[in-house]
Amino acid sequence: MAEGPATVAIIAKFREIHEIRETCQLPRPVSNSISIVCEWTAVCHNAAMACRIDRLTAEGDFVVLRISGRITQDDIPVFRAAIDQERGALAIDLAEVGLVDRDAVNLLAFSEAKGIALRNTPPYIREWVDRERAQTPPDSSAPGK
Repeated sequence: MAEGPATVAIIAKFREIHEIRETCQLPRPVSNSISIVCEWTAVCHNAAMACRIDRLTAEGDFVVLRISGRITQDDIPVFRAAIDQERGALAIDLAEVGLVDRDAVNLLAFSEAKGIALRNTPPYIREWVDRERAQTPPDSSAPGK
């Protein structure tokens, strides 16, 4: 069976992404079943990726969502869904986050106010979250809804 132009383009894109991951040494998911990739850029601009969420389970019902890359407004629905699906204790590990926008900070501040632990938070994000929490009334509705 002959491959059509769309199939050839998809195969080429997968090869390109594979080469980018190898060249840029981007982190690999712990398991395909527990990794959500919001978006991998097709072009490696110094290993820039948008948002990657790895779901790691610890003892019992405790879950850590490890976020990598940058978190922007476009990633909020997927990030929120990942948070909302958890029923037990939850922490968000931000050690590998390089950039956030205001929408992401609002979601992080709201999540922390609801009892979700923020771990390994880069200093500028920590300061921004603290400022947002100080300025936001405790009964505010969830951002991004």
